[in-house]
Amino acid sequence: MKRALLALAVCALPGCLLQSEGELMQADIKALRKQLDAVKAGVDEDREALRAAIVRAEKKTLEVHEALEQLNSSARRTDADLGIQLDALQKTVQELTGKLEELNFKLAQIERAEKSGNTPVASEVKPMELDPTPPEPKQPLPSDKKAAAELVVRMLQARETPKREEGKRLAADALARWPKDEGTTDVIRLALGDRLADEKQFQKAVVEYKKVLDVFPKGVRADSAMYKIAQAFTLMGYHEDAKVFFEELLRRYPKSELTKDTKARLVELEKAKKDKRDKKK
Repeated sequence: MKRALLALAVCALPGCLLQSEGELMQADIKALRKQLDAVKAGVDEDREALRAAIVRAEKKTLEVHEALEQLNSSARRTDADLGIQLDALQKTVQELTGKLEELNFKLAQIERAEKSGNTPVASEVKPMELDPTPPEPKQPLPSDKKAAAELVVRMLQARETPKREEGKRLAADALARWPKDEGTTDVIRLALGDRLADEKQFQKAVVEYKKVLDVFPKGVRADSAMYKIAQAFTLMGYHEDAKVFFEELLRRYPKSELTKDTKARLVELEKAKKDKRDKKK
């Protein structure tokens, strides 16, 4: 009898253990499901919050763009506006300089072709008679920068074309030797710009004047460089661009000796603009 009861107890024990383990597993599964549901709910909330934040950001971006458009349409000669216009002018100057270099290159090719007799023009041109007098030797650049600047300016302002061309060569040598020396570099670049302007090469002149502004924005000749840029744009017919530089000169250098002349130029530009407007009526 005891053996039978013992056997029944042994047989029933695994079943009881299995049932207990199954209940525990089900309870764990339920707990895990609750945790997953809670995590999912949190993820959904985060997703919705992120979407709302994106919508707000897009709305704010649109508002900023609209505000910028309003500022761009209403702003008159603010620092930012002037900066943008100056950048645009610089880009225009660079493009014009590139076009000039390309044209000069093509012109040199044509001249070489004409001299070699490869074009019909060469056959119609009489050979050039050689000058029996030997060319003058190139003038050396003084080692003293002040003396060098004085020589370059004097040569660039000479009446004789050969001396002016020699002045350009000396200017290039001096600028290579003293690229950022105030009192030398700025003096030479301004003189070189004046020579180019006298030769109606206004784009190249503007480039030289602009380099003075870039290297010496607070230098004693910066106002002169800005004035000359405005004058060059006036002569090229870019009156609005000239006005920008004249007004910027008054803003940056209110104590400049060029203030009176600058105000007079602005009056002239405004009068020319009015006359042009009246003619269209």
